[in-house]
Amino acid sequence: MKPLLSNWTIVLAGRWNMEILNPEWVTNSIFGREKVDIDLVLQGMQANIRYRFDNLVFVPRPHNVVFSVNDTKDSSLLAIEEAAGRLLEALPVTPITALGINFTYIEENPTTELLTVFNIDDASRIADYGMKIRSARVRRELDFEDRQLNMMVSQIEDGSVRIALNYHLAVDETQVALSALAGRLVHYRQHGEAFLSAIYGLEIEGPADE
Repeated sequence: MKPLLSNWTIVLAGRWNMEILNPEWVTNSIFGREKVDIDLVLQGMQANIRYRFDNLVFVPRPHNVVFSVNDTKDSSLLAIEEAAGRLLEALPVTPITALGINFTYIEENPTTELLTVFNIDDASRIADYGMKIRSARVRRELDFEDRQLNMMVSQIEDGSVRIALNYHLAVDETQVALSALAGRLVHYRQHGEAFLSAIYGLEIEGPADE
């Protein structure tokens, strides 16, 4: 399986003040640099600012902020963890509601063992009715440590399988989120890959093309 790096993220949900999260403040307070690359990204009808520095990407929005990486190195995961920590420390009174740590993988040549996840009782009846299942998703909510692990296994039309892991925790204070974030990214990356190896026999490869 290959990592889908655009979905290796930290997501902090809450009510974020976009007037504070302006380019000058973000550059100085989050990146600690005088200059970073800034892009305007269109998502549907909405335009979002994307900040890029080395292997770190930051996208602030009114209802959540997202940190992501451009490679799979532990040092990169630590970098976005530290950047998210600086944001939480700098804005301690922000109304925050949830912390999500996310990893997504693509398996381009799924094994029979992995595909058995989609052996749902009604599949044969749908086929007998003359209809083809274009894609399917199986969602599991698992208890892990102090939070919920949401796993979504999706069968894509091209035959590949996407596996998304979301380590979710509801929080109501930035200090709680800060404590729940510290030291977790590398730990959860290791846990997620060990879990997928043990359950489905999957092993990590190079990043997927995006």
